[in-house]
Amino acid sequence: MKFRLTIATLLVVVLALAGGFAWTASKPGEFALAEYSVRNLSCGSCVQNIRTALEGSKGVGQVEVSVTSGRARVEYIPSTINPQSIAGRISEAGYPAALIRNLSAADYRLLRDDASSLADRFIGRIGERLISRSELADVLSRYEERAAAPKGGLLKSVWEEILQRELLLSAAEKNGVVVQDGEVDLQWQKMRLSNADFDAVVQARFGGEDNYRRQLKEEMIIQRNIEDYVLKGESDESRRRLKLDRWYGDLVAAVPVQIFDPTLKAAVEGGGKGCGGSCCG
Repeated sequence: MKFRLTIATLLVVVLALAGGFAWTASKPGEFALAEYSVRNLSCGSCVQNIRTALEGSKGVGQVEVSVTSGRARVEYIPSTINPQSIAGRISEAGYPAALIRNLSAADYRLLRDDASSLADRFIGRIGERLISRSELADVLSRYEERAAAPKGGLLKSVWEEILQRELLLSAAEKNGVVVQDGEVDLQWQKMRLSNADFDAVVQARFGGEDNYRRQLKEEMIIQRNIEDYVLKGESDESRRRLKLDRWYGDLVAAVPVQIFDPTLKAAVEGGGKGCGGSCCG
């Protein structure tokens, strides 16, 4: 299994969550789930600050925050509190939060009990992460240069990129890898200076600066995890490649993957869960 990775070639946002917890007494079936994009996360104390901000909120259940991915997931009772109020309290604590997904109590119950029941809206599952149809459609729409490729081949390629990004960010999450926004700014400026058409390309290919910055940060997190934890102390290029391939193979084998959509399943059948050499440029 050959593993290849370059900055800003993987195009799907990951949701890998870990962090602090806050509880409210209630029956699990009553909870809905709100997921947020959260800014200004830099260390473990940020997780505690958000937990503290929500601890006194009636109707809030389990709270999960990831410094690595810049995401938060909050259980809540719809009859008691709404997602906008939760976002407001997180933002007031100094961490601007924007709602990116909201699951009703019924859908959240299905997510916990039988994710395959959500197959009308989700194409598959990587570990505990459900991949929505809208995510797949968004990635496909960005691949105009591959428009002439057979549908099955394109679907397989896009799915493998989604899979690879999810696996790599999950590995970085377990190691608590963090990249500060200032580091992203520096990398951004370097790329801008080296390409006169940079802003136009970002707008055309990624739909704007915010999308590209988010994806760039994820790439930097992945790279840091590989250098600091996977290849640390190894300088020989051939041994680095071998070590990376073995590590990624173990990562693929350890994470359960399920495809709900029959068309996608047929497209990737025979390719396994791994990402072949064509996944990344």
